[in-house]
Amino acid sequence: MLMGLFASLVQMSNTRLVMAIIPVMGRNHFFAIYSVLGSLAMGLAPIGWGLLIDAIGGWQASWLGIIWNRYAVFFAAVAGVFGVALALALRLRNPRGQHGGAVAGDPHRVASTHSRPAVAPMKRRKPEPGGSGFCREC
Repeated sequence: MLMGLFASLVQMSNTRLVMAIIPVMGRNHFFAIYSVLGSLAMGLAPIGWGLLIDAIGGWQASWLGIIWNRYAVFFAAVAGVFGVALALALRLRNPRGQHGGAVAGDPHRVASTHSRPAVAPMKRRKPEPGGSGFCREC
């Protein structure tokens, strides 16, 4: 249960980061591709790991004081994948500054040393028929 909670928190933070760094032009297309590829990866990963575990079968060896069987290989491979993901994540830069900051008007705003938010706040304007009444360019 906790794993599902943490996975949903990671997914929400990834989506928020993606929304902050992707330009407005083509955003819908990008999110469609992002969603499909993410869902495919989440659906195919358990199948791939299951095939790896079944391929190893009853093999067993002792190395570095560890008895290596199919489950030990699985968890070592998962740790390796997490290590690669961590190394790649450390290269990411937050477009809003070191501590995260938020756009003006956000109720969860974190104090930031930046004088201007990375994304301009939306201003209220006279609504057009079928429009939302908000505009970034105004």
